[in-house]
Amino acid sequence: MPRNVVLVTVDSLRADRLSCMGYGRMTTPSIDALAADGMLYRRAFSHGSDTGNSFVTLLTGVYPGTADVWLDEPPYNPPLPAHFPYLPAAFAERGYHTAGFHCNPLISSRFGYDRGFATYFDSLDVGEAHRRRPLHKRLKKRLRFGHPRIYRGLMAVRDLVLPQRVARVPAGEINRRVEAFLDGAPEPFFLFVHYMDVHVPYLPSPELLRELTGRRISRRRMTRLNRAVFEWRADLVRDVGDVIAMYDAQLRAFDDHLGAFVGALRKRGLYEDSVIALTADHGEQFMEHGSLKHDTGIFYDELLHVPLILKSGPLGTSDDLVGQVDLAPTLLALAGLEPPAEMAGRPIDGSRAAIIAESRARGERRVAVRTMNRKFIWNMATGRTELYDLDADPAEAKDISEERRDGVEAFRAIAREHVEAVGRKAIELKARGIGRGGVARPGPGPRR
Repeated sequence: MPRNVVLVTVDSLRADRLSCMGYGRMTTPSIDALAADGMLYRRAFSHGSDTGNSFVTLLTGVYPGTADVWLDEPPYNPPLPAHFPYLPAAFAERGYHTAGFHCNPLISSRFGYDRGFATYFDSLDVGEAHRRRPLHKRLKKRLRFGHPRIYRGLMAVRDLVLPQRVARVPAGEINRRVEAFLDGAPEPFFLFVHYMDVHVPYLPSPELLRELTGRRISRRRMTRLNRAVFEWRADLVRDVGDVIAMYDAQLRAFDDHLGAFVGALRKRGLYEDSVIALTADHGEQFMEHGSLKHDTGIFYDELLHVPLILKSGPLGTSDDLVGQVDLAPTLLALAGLEPPAEMAGRPIDGSRAAIIAESRARGERRVAVRTMNRKFIWNMATGRTELYDLDADPAEAKDISEERRDGVEAFRAIAREHVEAVGRKAIELKARGIGRGGVARPGPGPRR
């Protein structure tokens, strides 16, 4: 009988914050246990530093630039081209029952991500929120610069009385819905679950925060720190250690829910024989390069380095370079299925010499090339380049592009070749009726 396949993604989860990756705090005992049952890839990387660019590749096996549908206005999210190769559809076409559960608006049916799913819990309707946002921003800007005293007063009141909220469904509720699906799920199935609990705002219980990190942070201060993170206001954060502690404690709380999810599979006899993958769409910034949270086109490892665990048979750890473009074809291959020829990725085999990330926002196309010991970043609009020696400088703190011009030119050639290949792939998919000719349009609404 074909194997069930489970793909779990966690928004904003940094690889280096997992205790199984060597982190100093015990943040992820449940994830560690899953890693012990499978293969932990220690050098796995996303192809985008934001949800939109990452998921386009993660679920299609095609690089973000191939879609050529980047937006230059909020939310900068590329809709999924309607006829791109798509992992859920590939499973559905081969007789799998497909189900997805998430609460991130950027992978909602509004952007075409429900394609191929028989069941898709899609909790958010972002259309109205995005339409109202420009007006809200104009009013806020007018108050801030035209009436600064009124603005400061209103912001102070807001920080005291408004709860820190984000439109998302907590992991416990996601798990409840997943368990209801599992109780009657026909096999074989492909199950996709995306959790938002590690995404800002970080609001762990004060008790867990103290137990894990030894820090005492009041709810009032947590609220103010979260607003600083939301608005990329690094200047308002006196001690980034507080932000990191909040993130770590929030991750520890989420890890219990991940353990409950695995327990639900075990209880129903679905764990042992299933292929299970766990990864993230991107990481998170804690001022390593002067900023917070995450954003499009920032290609340092704190955002691109993501966890990847594959429970499929082999046990251990791997230091091979792995790109998420290879995840979709890998999951299909592990299920005994042939990946679609249109996918640019290939089943993971340890042969990747470089991982390439790309984005375009605000009119600028950016490309990064990461090898085992070098990182090259190129803003193709401005011409600016950065080069880092990751052996001597794993924190990517010293740009050596001026002193290593030969290295810059070599990497620029690799990046240019990639961009040209992506262009050829887009033409190929268009000729087959897959890609540029079909961009997903808002549908009638989410299916539950």
